[in-house]
Amino acid sequence: MSDIVLASDIRMKLCRKCGRTLPASRDFFYAHNASRDRLHCWCKRCLCLYTTGRQKAWPEAKKAVRRAYQHDRLDQARGCRALKRASADAVIAAELARHGGCATCGDTTSHRIHWHHVSGAGKADNISRLRDRGCIEKLVAELAKCVPLCANHHLDLHHESTRGGA
Repeated sequence: MSDIVLASDIRMKLCRKCGRTLPASRDFFYAHNASRDRLHCWCKRCLCLYTTGRQKAWPEAKKAVRRAYQHDRLDQARGCRALKRASADAVIAAELARHGGCATCGDTTSHRIHWHHVSGAGKADNISRLRDRGCIEKLVAELAKCVPLCANHHLDLHHESTRGGA
């Protein structure tokens, strides 16, 4: 027979991407089992150009998505931490008001107050660390073991204890 095949004997398929009409074979279209003719709707050339372009753009797109996600999560975490810290500050202020300020001089300025752990009470954690974490229950338990002292008297107390009371 003849090596020349007429176009009327070949099934043709239209590429939906570029609009070219090509022979409907796996030489020009990738296999795609979900379609009726078992061939992809885009020709191999268009599909390769598309996937290559996506692969080049993918790292940047992926970074942008990741940045947006992390930014949203960070905003959520900041809001949550701020609420916890505000309620912890309220607990500390109430405890300071209950004690009436520094146990030595009566200073009630909150930023000058240090919470001194009384000897033998067993320090479980640092007050400022509990405040920053917003652990209200642990904070209340730890404040019960403490006495409020202004910065000067707290420093004097620790200086005396390291010098042996001299």
